[in-house]
Amino acid sequence: MANWVDLPRELCLEIYKKLMHNGDYVRFRAVCHPWRRNTLEKVLQLPWLMQHRTKGNSRAFYSLSDNKVHWLDLPKGPGILCRGSSHG
Repeated sequence: MANWVDLPRELCLEIYKKLMHNGDYVRFRAVCHPWRRNTLEKVLQLPWLMQHRTKGNSRAFYSLSDNKVHWLDLPKGPGILCRGSSHG
């Protein structure tokens, strides 16, 4: 079974260049630390708003640009805090 962490940097960058949607950039960089380190964060057109909904370790994010909810796994660990505001 392939270990995605070991994907060569050049191949990782070629795949990243072909992505077209903001959600794909975010998900691609969330795969593992080397993929995040090897790619530059592209400027997203509009922010994703984190919602209070959860499914296990996944959190719901609302995308203003495509009017969809995306689910991303967020690791739990010491020193990780999530802050929010109901008043903007």
